[in-house]
Parts: sequence; structure tokens; C-alpha cells
Amino acid sequence: AVVSTQSTGESPRYYAVHGKPEQAMTILQKIAATNNVDLIEGEVEPALPFSNSYLDVYRQPYTRVAVILSILQFSLMFVRDGMFYFVADLMSSGYCDLSDFFESKFANVDGCSLYTPYQYLIYISMYVLFIPGYWASGTSSELLGRKKTFLWSSWILLGALMMLFICINYVITFTLILLLFMCVAAVNNTIWIYSPERFPTTMRATSCGIFNTVNRLGAAAGAFTTEYVDSYSLHATLATYVVAAAVIVVAVLFISKETRGTLLVDQAVERDYRSTDKRGGASNKD
Repeated sequence: AVVSTQSTGESPRYYAVHGKPEQAMTILQKIAATNNVDLIEGEVEPALPFSNSYLDVYRQPYTRVAVILSILQFSLMFVRDGMFYFVADLMSSGYCDLSDFFESKFANVDGCSLYTPYQYLIYISMYVLFIPGYWASGTSSELLGRKKTFLWSSWILLGALMMLFICINYVITFTLILLLFMCVAAVNNTIWIYSPERFPTTMRATSCGIFNTVNRLGAAAGAFTTEYVDSYSLHATLATYVVAAAVIVVAVLFISKETRGTLLVDQAVERDYRSTDKRGGASNKD
């Protein structure tokens, strides 16, 4: 990470905002050379200052989309990190004979619980399934659009969680768990594709920082839920994740704007001018 950051240039907009047009032009020329394109002749104009207030993200005309994306981030990480701990409890509980099939009894050494190789295999499989989830959502976002990608991935996620209640045997249980984590990756990737496209450059970094904070809070809440609710019932814990997935589905239904095929510059101009209605009566509806 240290090496890669040293080779990464500063944002040209940062230099433009801070009155350094020469440095901004230098970065743009490097970007153009890297992409093998000709840079249009001209000068870097002073840019609007960045938003330093987190509250601006939740003010009009961004309120609706900011709330929706915050709900998606919190709920999705609640499910993802909670399910990581839940799967360990599931394997050691004998639920649907999963522990018998994977021989997943915990080995206690000096009071410490150690994973068996089979448990490691399951967790590695869950992480590996993130890869096709990311790939599928990225491809789908370009072919079908962001909204449709949100829809199919969130519905499959909810369906996989609900089917864990009525799983027949260990094979189906294991398959559903892997499908679940693939859909988690798909929803997560689509969120990070969609979020930067909905905010202008003056507050894009701030908004992404807020959403990342929210998803960490969701992750902590999911782990906390598994730790304390599991002591009562695995079904009760699973029910909380089903509810969270249902919240994701409902939130996705309120996403009204498709950003596929729209240039970021168009998004920025539209969002900057909507609140002041400078583009011929543009509304504040998200």
C-alpha cells in the first residue's frame, strides 16, 4: 500500500481548488498519457471548494439518495459480518447435519477455539465467492443498469437467507451460504459503483467517507447480534438477518434514478444546479 500510494498522483481537482493550476495540468497530462489519448488544449479553471460538512450530504437535494444509501450500507454489512460469525455457530451446532458433514467440531487448546481445516475451507470459499459476485454485479451494472443489478442481487440475497430456515440437508445449506455471500458482494459492489455517481465532485469524497463509516457501524451491529442473540436461538439470529435483507430490498425499490450511461460531469452539473433551479425548472425530486 505504501509503495502504490507513492506512485499515485494527487487529484487534479484538489490542485485546482487550492490555486495550483500548473500542478493540476501536470496530473491531467500524465492521465492522458497513461490512457493514450490527446489532452484538449486549455487552462485549468478555479474549481468550487469541496464540502467539509458531513451534514451537506444529507441536505437537499441529496437527502433521499443519501438516506437510501446509508440504509443499504448499514443493513448489508449487518448481514455480511453477522453471517460470518453465524456460520461458525451454525457449523458447530449440528443444524442440518452441517457439522457432521464438515467435521467442524471446535478443537479446544488451552481454552482457545481453533478452526479445523474444513472450517477454513468454508471461510475461504465464502471469500472466493466474492470474486464472481463483484464480477457479476460490475457486468450487470453496465449491461442492465445499476437499479436492476440492485434488484436481482438483493432479492436473491433475501431468498437465500429465508431458505436457510427450511434447508433440507447440509449440501443445500452450504450452497445457500455460498450463494448468500456472492450476492452480498454483488450488492456491495453495486453500492460503490452507484454512490460516487450520485454526488458532485465537491462532496463525492465526503459522501463516500460517510457511507463507509455507516457500513462499519452495520458490521459491528451484525457481529454484536450474533454474539448475543445466538445464545437464545440460531433461528432468532437468522431472523434478524432476514429482516435486514428485507430492509435492503425495500430500500432498493426507492432508488429512482438510473446512472448507467451518464457521464460524471453531467451528474455533477445536474446536481449542482438542481437546488437553485438554473436548468429550466429542474425539480428536487431524487
